[in-house]
Amino acid sequence: MRVLYAEDEESIRNIFSRVLKKIVKEVFVAEDGEEALALYKEYKPDIIITDIKMPKMTGFEMAACVRAENRAVPIVATTAHNDSEHFLEAIKLGVTSFLAKPVDMDELTRVLENVANTIALQKENTEKAVQLEQALIKAKLAEKAKGDFLAAMSHEIRTPLNAVLGFTELLRDVDNKALRDEYLSIIESNGKNLLSIINDILDYSKIESGSFDVEKCIFEPLLEFEPVVDLFAIKAYEKKIKLLSFIDPTLPKNILGDPLRIRQILSNLLSNAIKFTPDGKNIFVNIVTKHRDGKSVKLLFEVVDEGIGIAEDKIERIFTPFSQADAGTSRRYGGTGLGLSISSNLASLMGGKLVVESEEGRGSRFWFELDFEVECEDIPQHIEDVVYISNIEKSCKDTCATVLTRYLDTLNIKITDKKEEASVVFYYQNVIEKDVVGRKILITDDPFLYGDEDSLKIIRLPLSSTKIKKALLLSEESTHKNILQTVNPGINIDKEVLVAEDNKVNQKLISAVLKKHGFKAVIANDGEEAVELFLLDHYPLVLLDIHMPRMDGVEAMKTIRQINEKSKIVALTANANSGDKERFLKSGFDGYLQKPMDEKELLFVLNSCFENKSANYFSTMEDSLGLNREDIAMLLEDFVLESASELFAIRDALERGDMRELFELSHKIKGAAANLRLESIQKIAYDIEQNAKDSVCDFGYKQMFELLEKEISNINFKEI
Repeated sequence: MRVLYAEDEESIRNIFSRVLKKIVKEVFVAEDGEEALALYKEYKPDIIITDIKMPKMTGFEMAACVRAENRAVPIVATTAHNDSEHFLEAIKLGVTSFLAKPVDMDELTRVLENVANTIALQKENTEKAVQLEQALIKAKLAEKAKGDFLAAMSHEIRTPLNAVLGFTELLRDVDNKALRDEYLSIIESNGKNLLSIINDILDYSKIESGSFDVEKCIFEPLLEFEPVVDLFAIKAYEKKIKLLSFIDPTLPKNILGDPLRIRQILSNLLSNAIKFTPDGKNIFVNIVTKHRDGKSVKLLFEVVDEGIGIAEDKIERIFTPFSQADAGTSRRYGGTGLGLSISSNLASLMGGKLVVESEEGRGSRFWFELDFEVECEDIPQHIEDVVYISNIEKSCKDTCATVLTRYLDTLNIKITDKKEEASVVFYYQNVIEKDVVGRKILITDDPFLYGDEDSLKIIRLPLSSTKIKKALLLSEESTHKNILQTVNPGINIDKEVLVAEDNKVNQKLISAVLKKHGFKAVIANDGEEAVELFLLDHYPLVLLDIHMPRMDGVEAMKTIRQINEKSKIVALTANANSGDKERFLKSGFDGYLQKPMDEKELLFVLNSCFENKSANYFSTMEDSLGLNREDIAMLLEDFVLESASELFAIRDALERGDMRELFELSHKIKGAAANLRLESIQKIAYDIEQNAKDSVCDFGYKQMFELLEKEISNINFKEI
């Protein structure tokens, strides 16, 4: 507390000021009213204790001057007078209280304590008033943001929805296949756009509520990050944007982190870069090691564009939910304004920070750094080729050549400036036909260019180490087999699947997908009806929507389990909450499919459910090999026993990412299966073999291995 004390008698002033200095923090001492007023104006004390009769200016006169500018500061008068007229004048002047001379120390302490309490209360009230004002401002901003959000969402949702409904209506009268396909493509594109908007809203909602969890799993960075950049190749090509990337081939083989959320951030950054970059400009993605320390690594993720850029005073706004740099940007380019906010939050949840550097009219650089635990190192693959880079520098304005050279240097591939010394020549956009070289590799930004031959391989931008190594190793660049394009040949078609779904549109959609692959959907409108239908026929596969009237999916699953434990029951849900899959599996479901349903995931469920549970190859082998049943049983038993060690080795090769060993092991199983006429096993092993041979990164090795393992375990080598 700061006290101003005014007293003209020196002895009283000295004694009283010493006492005050022991009680309070600061004391300002004045000999008269004028000096007291000057000290008040300079130091603004918390309380004034003043004598009344003083030379030059009385205590009352000084009090009147103070009250003219401050009605709140407490003023205590010390006086020997005791008449009512004197007190009345003091009260009119705003004197708070009196201390009779000689001053009683207990009374002084009580007055000072009251003043201290008053000051604390005033401070608290002031702070609450400030907080209330800030809360009111935030509430107004939140209300405005809510209004802006609803307006933006209304526009963003209605736009693709209008396209879906409009082109669906047009389809009714379209007979031309080409036009019909075009309309369907538009409907699909807008449907995906609508789903993306809804996912953004859900993600933001979960982040705001604190229910968003970052998961950690072991993953291969190259296999996770390269396909993300590839996804935007067509969009970039349509805008004549050159999309380039350098994803360091020397990144660790396996690291521990959340690949899904990293891909989400990269997708948001790339989507914005393409959206805000004018035609004919460049976008560069850079993912490299920033720091390495034993079993930990820090990676830098960077997306640089030559787009419209952001004004310095508007940079902070872009990370605010539902906001873009300005209203004009929102009107011209669209978007919810959630992408960067979600990305920034995701980076923070993973221990990083999303940073932007931008200059209006020149472009932007978005980057973040994340720390990972290293689980497994990569073993460098030695490539003997000598490379000559032909017309890339001139055609690509150095950008493509720089990235290509950087990849080749990192992969320790020799580059020569003499074409006659090269075993491989790289071209950009056009091949020089007169060049007489053994092998040619054409780099193109056209995602629709096909036509690989033995002597010519095609690499499509953006470049990656996987594409370069694959082209150099003379693999088929354009053939990416898919694990679930068709139903496993071992499956018996015309099987029935019980589907419990209360939405009529979803019923038709699931039925159509099942019919496409030779299955019939038996529809139940709710969980109770599903149980009734299951009592009539124990279906081998049951798809149960979680949220249904009368009886939900979880309750229906538990009831069906009591009727028959062998049937496979899969949960269907439109929820996208973290931990849903684990929760449903723990409750007793055999699988989990999220709506909108991925056809490949559904087919994997069908493959694993409807394969021959007790595959009996005796009849086939008797007819084709001419062996008796006893010999066949012995051959099958030997095959199963020998395959057990090979399956173990395949699992190990998958974990290490050893494509060469995976190729050799699957080739061995394929050959043995072919000799025994085990066609379904032969086909699965062949698919693994071919993709491992080509080092195809987006092939479902794990799922295919599980099918192979189950198919072999289902061999019945006992005579039937």
